[in-house]
Amino acid sequence: MSSAEAIQVVHQMMEAREREMAAAMQPVTKKYDPASTRMEFWAEVAVGPLTVVSIFAWALLMAVAQ
Repeated sequence: MSSAEAIQVVHQMMEAREREMAAAMQPVTKKYDPASTRMEFWAEVAVGPLTVVSIFAWALLMAVAQ
């Protein structure tokens, strides 16, 4: 390996190290947030079944109203 190739390899290693350090210095964005957990629950779990029940109740009401 020539010295130019060795210098290139060292520079690549230094750049990789800098990228790793930059990634490690970024703040953690995924923290546990109870409010967002509740919002996800209502958005995904409860709204779907509530919509189905509401549609069924409306259809039943319309059938009875006739």
